[in-house]
Amino acid sequence: MSDQEQAVGPAFAMALGGLFSCVAQQLRVDIEFNGEYRITHVHSKYQHEPKQLPAKNITFKLHDLNADEKRNLVFQLHVPKLNTSQNIEMTSQETTLQDEQTIGQVTVTYVEPNSRQTITTTPVSFQLIRTAQPTADQLQVNYELDIQRNRVETAREIKRAMDTNNYQQSLAILKAQVDKVKASVSSQSPFCQLLIRDLEYRYPSERAYRSSHHNTYMQHASERGTYAPTTSFSSAQYLNISQQQQVIQFQQHQQQQPSFPDVQQQQPAPSSQTN
Repeated sequence: MSDQEQAVGPAFAMALGGLFSCVAQQLRVDIEFNGEYRITHVHSKYQHEPKQLPAKNITFKLHDLNADEKRNLVFQLHVPKLNTSQNIEMTSQETTLQDEQTIGQVTVTYVEPNSRQTITTTPVSFQLIRTAQPTADQLQVNYELDIQRNRVETAREIKRAMDTNNYQQSLAILKAQVDKVKASVSSQSPFCQLLIRDLEYRYPSERAYRSSHHNTYMQHASERGTYAPTTSFSSAQYLNISQQQQVIQFQQHQQQQPSFPDVQQQQPAPSSQTN
Protein backbone atom coordinates (compact mmCIF):
# COMPACT_ATOMS: atom_id res chain seq x y z
CA MET A 1 0.00 0.00 0.00
CA SER A 2 1.39 3.43 -0.96
CA ASP A 3 1.86 6.36 1.42
CA GLN A 4 -1.02 8.18 -0.29
CA GLU A 5 -3.36 5.24 0.31
CA GLN A 6 -2.28 4.94 3.94
CA ALA A 7 -2.98 8.64 4.45
CA VAL A 8 -6.64 8.44 3.39
CA GLY A 9 -7.96 7.00 6.65
CA PRO A 10 -6.12 9.32 9.08
CA ALA A 11 -6.87 12.34 6.87
CA PHE A 12 -10.59 11.54 6.92
CA ALA A 13 -10.47 11.01 10.70
CA MET A 14 -8.82 14.41 11.18
CA ALA A 15 -11.41 16.13 8.99
CA LEU A 16 -14.18 14.44 10.96
CA GLY A 17 -12.60 15.51 14.24
CA GLY A 18 -12.53 19.08 12.99
CA LEU A 19 -16.24 19.00 12.11
CA PHE A 20 -17.11 17.64 15.55
CA SER A 21 -15.19 20.41 17.31
CA CYS A 22 -16.33 23.49 15.35
CA VAL A 23 -16.98 26.38 17.77
CA ALA A 24 -17.48 29.29 15.35
CA GLN A 25 -18.67 29.60 11.76
CA GLN A 26 -18.40 32.42 9.22
CA LEU A 27 -15.73 34.03 11.37
CA ARG A 28 -14.94 37.64 10.49
CA VAL A 29 -12.37 39.98 12.04
CA ASP A 30 -12.96 43.72 11.53
CA ILE A 31 -10.03 46.05 12.20
CA GLU A 32 -10.35 49.84 12.23
CA PHE A 33 -7.51 52.30 12.73
CA ASN A 34 -7.71 55.95 13.70
CA GLY A 35 -6.17 58.99 12.06
CA GLU A 36 -3.34 58.35 9.62
CA TYR A 37 -2.60 54.81 10.77
CA ARG A 38 -2.86 52.38 7.85
CA ILE A 39 -2.32 48.67 7.18
CA THR A 40 0.23 48.57 4.36
CA HIS A 41 0.93 44.84 3.95
CA VAL A 42 -0.79 41.62 5.05
CA HIS A 43 1.54 38.65 5.48
CA SER A 44 -1.08 36.10 6.56
CA LYS A 45 -2.75 34.12 3.76
CA TYR A 46 -6.31 34.69 4.94
CA GLN A 47 -8.75 36.45 2.63
CA HIS A 48 -9.29 40.11 3.36
CA GLU A 49 -11.21 43.11 2.07
CA PRO A 50 -10.17 45.45 0.63
CA LYS A 51 -7.51 43.62 -1.33
CA GLN A 52 -5.86 46.89 -2.33
CA LEU A 53 -3.68 48.32 0.44
CA PRO A 54 -2.90 50.56 2.28
CA ALA A 55 -6.23 50.74 4.07
CA LYS A 56 -7.51 52.25 7.29
CA ASN A 57 -10.17 49.56 7.79
CA ILE A 58 -9.82 45.90 6.87
CA THR A 59 -11.92 42.74 7.27
CA PHE A 60 -10.44 39.24 7.45
CA LYS A 61 -12.66 36.28 6.54
CA LEU A 62 -11.51 33.19 8.44
CA HIS A 63 -14.50 30.88 7.81
CA ASP A 64 -14.79 28.22 10.56
CA LEU A 65 -12.82 27.86 13.78
CA ASN A 66 -12.44 24.55 15.61
CA ALA A 67 -11.82 24.05 19.32
CA ASP A 68 -8.25 24.74 20.46
CA GLU A 69 -7.41 26.44 17.16
CA LYS A 70 -5.80 29.86 16.88
CA ARG A 71 -5.60 32.37 14.07
CA ASN A 72 -2.73 34.85 13.99
CA LEU A 73 -3.03 37.86 11.71
CA VAL A 74 0.37 39.25 10.76
CA PHE A 75 0.41 42.63 9.01
CA GLN A 76 2.48 45.79 8.72
CA LEU A 77 1.21 49.10 10.00
CA HIS A 78 2.12 52.59 8.85
CA VAL A 79 2.73 54.78 11.91
CA PRO A 80 2.53 58.50 11.08
CA LYS A 81 5.20 60.89 12.24
CA LEU A 82 4.54 63.06 15.25
CA ASN A 83 4.29 66.74 14.48
CA THR A 84 6.69 69.18 16.11
CA SER A 85 4.30 70.32 18.85
CA GLN A 86 3.54 66.73 19.86
CA ASN A 87 7.25 65.89 19.92
CA ILE A 88 8.07 68.86 22.17
CA GLU A 89 5.18 68.03 24.47
CA MET A 90 6.29 64.41 24.88
CA THR A 91 9.90 65.42 25.48
CA SER A 92 8.95 67.88 28.20
CA GLN A 93 6.25 65.83 29.89
CA GLU A 94 7.65 62.34 29.09
CA THR A 95 4.13 61.06 28.65
CA THR A 96 1.44 60.74 26.03
CA LEU A 97 -2.24 61.48 26.10
CA GLN A 98 -4.65 58.57 26.40
CA ASP A 99 -6.33 59.25 23.04
CA GLU A 100 -2.91 59.20 21.38
CA GLN A 101 -2.23 55.72 22.76
CA THR A 102 -5.43 54.21 21.37
CA ILE A 103 -4.84 53.91 17.64
CA GLY A 104 -7.67 51.59 16.62
CA GLN A 105 -9.89 48.68 17.55
CA VAL A 106 -10.82 45.15 16.51
CA THR A 107 -14.08 43.19 16.71
CA VAL A 108 -14.85 39.56 15.89
CA THR A 109 -18.18 38.41 14.45
CA TYR A 110 -19.18 34.76 14.07
CA VAL A 111 -22.12 32.36 13.97
CA GLU A 112 -22.47 30.06 16.98
CA PRO A 113 -22.99 26.55 15.49
CA ASN A 114 -25.57 25.25 17.98
CA SER A 115 -27.87 28.25 18.34
CA ARG A 116 -27.11 29.71 14.88
CA GLN A 117 -26.96 33.13 16.52
CA THR A 118 -24.63 35.80 15.15
CA ILE A 119 -22.33 37.10 17.88
CA THR A 120 -20.13 40.19 17.79
CA THR A 121 -17.51 40.62 20.49
CA THR A 122 -16.88 43.80 22.46
CA PRO A 123 -14.32 45.99 20.63
CA VAL A 124 -10.73 45.63 21.83
CA SER A 125 -8.43 48.63 21.44
CA PHE A 126 -4.96 48.72 19.89
CA GLN A 127 -2.55 50.53 22.19
CA LEU A 128 0.69 52.09 20.96
CA ILE A 129 3.32 53.81 23.09
CA ARG A 130 4.63 56.99 21.46
CA THR A 131 7.67 58.45 23.17
CA ALA A 132 10.57 60.61 22.06
CA GLN A 133 13.09 58.44 23.90
CA PRO A 134 12.04 54.77 23.89
CA THR A 135 13.69 52.48 26.41
CA ALA A 136 15.81 49.46 25.51
CA ASP A 137 12.94 47.15 26.47
CA GLN A 138 10.56 49.01 24.16
CA LEU A 139 12.97 48.54 21.25
CA GLN A 140 13.23 44.78 21.72
CA VAL A 141 11.74 42.57 19.00
CA ASN A 142 8.57 40.95 20.31
CA TYR A 143 9.31 37.25 20.84
CA GLU A 144 5.81 35.91 20.06
CA LEU A 145 5.46 38.16 17.03
CA ASP A 146 8.82 36.93 15.76
CA ILE A 147 7.59 33.32 15.96
CA GLN A 148 4.56 34.21 13.85
CA ARG A 149 6.76 36.11 11.40
CA ASN A 150 8.89 32.99 11.00
CA ARG A 151 5.77 30.91 10.44
CA VAL A 152 4.26 33.08 7.69
CA GLU A 153 7.60 33.70 6.00
CA THR A 154 8.43 29.99 6.06
CA ALA A 155 5.04 29.19 4.53
CA ARG A 156 5.67 31.78 1.83
CA GLU A 157 9.14 30.43 1.04
CA ILE A 158 7.92 26.82 0.96
CA LYS A 159 5.26 27.87 -1.55
CA ARG A 160 7.91 29.63 -3.64
CA ALA A 161 10.18 26.58 -3.47
CA MET A 162 7.36 24.26 -4.55
CA ASP A 163 6.52 26.56 -7.48
CA THR A 164 10.13 26.34 -8.67
CA ASN A 165 10.62 23.51 -11.15
CA ASN A 166 14.39 23.40 -10.70
CA TYR A 167 15.04 21.02 -7.80
CA GLN A 168 18.37 22.55 -6.78
CA GLN A 169 16.94 26.06 -6.80
CA SER A 170 14.03 24.84 -4.70
CA LEU A 171 16.43 23.37 -2.14
CA ALA A 172 18.41 26.63 -2.10
CA ILE A 173 15.26 28.63 -1.27
CA LEU A 174 14.57 26.48 1.78
CA LYS A 175 18.23 26.59 2.82
CA ALA A 176 18.11 30.41 2.80
CA GLN A 177 14.94 30.34 4.91
CA VAL A 178 16.61 28.03 7.43
CA ASP A 179 19.47 30.51 7.79
CA LYS A 180 16.97 33.33 8.30
CA VAL A 181 15.05 31.48 11.01
CA LYS A 182 18.30 30.54 12.77
CA ALA A 183 19.30 34.22 12.88
CA SER A 184 15.96 35.37 14.32
CA VAL A 185 15.18 36.30 17.92
CA SER A 186 12.87 33.31 18.36
CA SER A 187 15.18 30.76 16.73
CA GLN A 188 15.46 28.69 19.92
CA SER A 189 11.72 28.43 20.49
CA PRO A 190 10.36 24.86 20.24
CA PHE A 191 8.26 25.75 17.21
CA CYS A 192 11.12 27.36 15.27
CA GLN A 193 13.38 24.43 16.10
CA LEU A 194 10.79 22.12 14.53
CA LEU A 195 10.57 24.42 11.50
CA ILE A 196 14.32 24.15 11.05
CA ARG A 197 14.19 20.37 11.48
CA ASP A 198 11.50 20.03 8.81
CA LEU A 199 13.25 22.31 6.33
CA GLU A 200 16.60 20.56 6.74
CA TYR A 201 15.22 17.04 6.31
CA ARG A 202 16.64 15.25 3.28
CA TYR A 203 14.04 13.27 1.37
CA PRO A 204 14.86 10.13 -0.62
CA SER A 205 13.27 11.55 -3.76
CA GLU A 206 12.12 14.84 -5.23
CA ARG A 207 8.57 13.52 -5.33
CA ALA A 208 8.54 12.83 -1.59
CA TYR A 209 10.17 16.22 -0.97
CA ARG A 210 7.50 18.14 -2.86
CA SER A 211 4.57 16.12 -1.54
CA SER A 212 5.58 16.58 2.09
CA HIS A 213 6.45 20.27 1.85
CA HIS A 214 3.26 21.09 -0.03
CA ASN A 215 1.30 19.55 2.83
CA THR A 216 3.36 21.48 5.38
CA TYR A 217 2.80 24.75 3.51
CA MET A 218 -0.98 24.31 3.58
CA GLN A 219 -1.01 23.73 7.33
CA HIS A 220 1.28 26.64 8.24
CA ALA A 221 -0.60 29.01 5.94
CA SER A 222 -4.04 28.06 7.30
CA GLU A 223 -3.02 27.18 10.89
CA ARG A 224 -5.17 24.07 10.61
CA GLY A 225 -4.07 20.50 11.16
CA THR A 226 -4.47 17.84 8.48
CA TYR A 227 -2.71 14.58 7.81
CA ALA A 228 1.07 15.02 7.72
CA PRO A 229 3.80 12.50 6.89
CA THR A 230 6.04 11.27 9.69
CA THR A 231 8.85 13.51 8.42
CA SER A 232 6.89 16.67 9.29
CA PHE A 233 6.92 17.79 12.93
CA SER A 234 6.23 21.54 13.01
CA SER A 235 2.66 21.21 11.72
CA ALA A 236 1.64 18.79 14.49
CA GLN A 237 0.82 21.74 16.76
CA TYR A 238 -2.30 22.49 14.71
CA LEU A 239 -4.06 19.21 15.56
CA ASN A 240 -6.71 19.65 18.25
CA ILE A 241 -7.77 17.03 20.79
CA SER A 242 -10.84 15.95 18.82
CA GLN A 243 -8.75 15.28 15.71
CA GLN A 244 -6.20 13.30 17.70
CA GLN A 245 -8.95 11.20 19.28
CA GLN A 246 -10.53 10.44 15.91
CA VAL A 247 -7.18 9.29 14.52
CA ILE A 248 -6.57 7.03 17.54
CA GLN A 249 -10.03 5.50 17.19
CA PHE A 250 -9.45 4.89 13.49
CA GLN A 251 -6.10 3.22 14.14
CA GLN A 252 -7.60 1.02 16.87
CA HIS A 253 -10.40 0.02 14.52
CA GLN A 254 -7.87 -0.85 11.83
CA GLN A 255 -5.94 -3.06 14.23
CA GLN A 256 -9.09 -4.97 15.14
CA GLN A 257 -9.91 -5.78 11.54
CA PRO A 258 -9.03 -9.36 10.52
CA SER A 259 -6.44 -9.68 7.82
CA PHE A 260 -7.12 -11.92 4.88
CA PRO A 261 -4.28 -13.51 2.91
CA ASP A 262 -4.18 -12.92 -0.77
CA VAL A 263 -5.70 -15.89 -2.57
CA GLN A 264 -4.86 -16.53 -6.15
CA GLN A 265 -7.59 -18.15 -8.13
CA GLN A 266 -6.32 -21.37 -9.60
CA GLN A 267 -7.22 -22.13 -13.15
CA PRO A 268 -8.44 -25.69 -13.76
CA ALA A 269 -5.91 -27.88 -15.47
CA PRO A 270 -6.71 -28.55 -19.11
CA SER A 271 -8.38 -31.91 -19.54
CA SER A 272 -6.91 -34.37 -21.96
CA GLN A 273 -9.15 -36.42 -24.15
CA THR A 274 -8.22 -39.89 -25.33
CA ASN A 275 -9.62 -41.06 -28.59
